[in-house]
Amino acid sequence: MSSTKELIEDKYNLDQADVIAYGSKSNNQETKFEFIPFKLRKLAPDEITLKTLYTSLSPYDIAFSTSKLGDNQILTHVPGHVFVGEIVELGSEVVNLKKHDIVCCGILEKSCGNCTYCLEGSQNLCESIDDMIKWKQGYGGWATHWQGNLKYAHKISQEIPLELASSLMDAGLTVYAPMKKHIIANKHKELAVIGIGRLGHLAIKYGKAMGLNVTAITMSQQNTEDIINLGADAVYNFENLNELTKLRKIDVVLYCSGDGNIDSFIRILKKRGIFVLLSAPVLGEDKSKIDEHFITHNEISIVGSHFGNDDDMRQCVDFSARHRVFPNVELYDFDDFDKALEKLNSWKAKYTIVVKCLSHKYPRFNN
Repeated sequence: MSSTKELIEDKYNLDQADVIAYGSKSNNQETKFEFIPFKLRKLAPDEITLKTLYTSLSPYDIAFSTSKLGDNQILTHVPGHVFVGEIVELGSEVVNLKKHDIVCCGILEKSCGNCTYCLEGSQNLCESIDDMIKWKQGYGGWATHWQGNLKYAHKISQEIPLELASSLMDAGLTVYAPMKKHIIANKHKELAVIGIGRLGHLAIKYGKAMGLNVTAITMSQQNTEDIINLGADAVYNFENLNELTKLRKIDVVLYCSGDGNIDSFIRILKKRGIFVLLSAPVLGEDKSKIDEHFITHNEISIVGSHFGNDDDMRQCVDFSARHRVFPNVELYDFDDFDKALEKLNSWKAKYTIVVKCLSHKYPRFNN
């Protein structure tokens, strides 16, 4: 898809606009988010136009909006890489979707389809991935409408509430894919989830739905009751893992936090345990140092996971609908986008922030 610079006119004229977006006119450390009107370009044959219904907010949207995105000079940047919408216009080559279909769009805008990884079905590892992600395209779902490639627009099961669907394509897929690969495939039973936030709370729910014994590890014991209510069988604090280290019963650790001492988390794994990185650890203060001898002598595997491929996504959505595994969300109105962003930046949301893209201030853009 084209960059935002090609999607808009040079002047932001509210009367002539097709879309109201919540974005920025620059992408740097001083980024100012505001409501921006712009016009859509002519629809390409393989594209669709959506009326956005719900969009999820992610810290990654902010991270990619407040820094230079490679060599891509973006005039106006609209974040939002996972969202749900109703199709209002179809390109001439779109045959598998129709007007008024409700679809969810995930992180990828497209994939090259030709590299080794795409050919094996691992589109999330596409060799051109940096050019295929929505936030690198400059135009995401923090808007009343979205226009883009149809390839990664997926119909939503009627069993999934629309306000919860977009988070399943983001946080849900991010935790489900490695759980399927490393837990279900190996018939493991003991899971530890480190960091109980946007990713971690869903990891607990999926773990219980898979029949696992789930241990939650959190920064604050103040959240213990909430975490137990999510389904965790036990809750430990980051700084008090002595009991877990002695037991060494954990098959798989999902690291969903950038905090804590990595080496102490690895030591709760049994021999041949698997440590899955879903977040990058905070560097410095020796927190990211690990004992290589412990890892080699115990045949510990440390692996990364990058959301998931198309099959993972479909299975995640099917599993979520079948087992009623949905995120806990805080819902905001479109006109209160600034409040939603403030809550996101506070890191105090429980546990995912979703905006309903219906504007009372700009009702003309609700059609």
